[in-house]
Amino acid sequence: MIAMRRVHRAMTLLKPTILVAVTLLLSLVTSSTAFAASQPAPGSTGFDFSFPQCGDVNVPNKVAVGAPYQFAIIGVNHGKAFIPNDCLASEVEVAAAEGIPMSFVINLNAPRQTSSAGASDLTALQAICAPGDDACWNYAYGWSAGQDAYSYTEQTLQSLGETSVPLSWWMDIETANYWTADPSLNDQVIQGAIDFFQQTISGAVMGVYSAPSEWSTIAGPDYQPGVPTWLAGATSLAAASRLCSGTSLTGGPIALVQYATRRLDIDHAC
Repeated sequence: MIAMRRVHRAMTLLKPTILVAVTLLLSLVTSSTAFAASQPAPGSTGFDFSFPQCGDVNVPNKVAVGAPYQFAIIGVNHGKAFIPNDCLASEVEVAAAEGIPMSFVINLNAPRQTSSAGASDLTALQAICAPGDDACWNYAYGWSAGQDAYSYTEQTLQSLGETSVPLSWWMDIETANYWTADPSLNDQVIQGAIDFFQQTISGAVMGVYSAPSEWSTIAGPDYQPGVPTWLAGATSLAAASRLCSGTSLTGGPIALVQYATRRLDIDHAC
């Protein structure tokens, strides 16, 4: 992995320009059970949903008539970084109506253009990262993607009358999204998003959602950010429970394992 020290120095410059409003984003006093910041208890069951469920009028019924869910994880993006899930507000309301504590997951990907190409998905980063410094470019892209997702979520919750933002967050790392062929650059994107949450939002916990083969392809075998893992790919509750004692993707604890049902994607807390 490319050394982070040099990239971190670049982010010191990024904060006062792109991230001026960060300190104004937070009110950490939760106002309801649904917006509590506690982590799911081991053995508890939750569900996750996002933009694919937009327009599915049966989602509230699927949630209400299902197992006694203890938590929900809601997708902030429409599949890619910087593209919002237009159904975020309505999906938050589904979980809140059941009094289910919730957390959020953001989709992440690498920028398709880099400084070496003379352009970027975020032209503002040209003032932060030197031409040819792709490590800085990708790190800053991940940081900004995290900031964008958090800001959109905060604005959405405020529109619903909530003054707090849950502190439990995940990032979705999948090969369905664009990633470079260089895992060291992909690692910078991921680390940038992790650092945004951990360095600017007091008490925030950011974890990684992925499957072992996809994580290995994208991040490489040696990148271990030490954050919690949310494993995908189980086929049943029993299989999910067994995977809790498996190998972590990130070097951090395996916190959740997901398995699909015909009704919802279900998550087992380890």
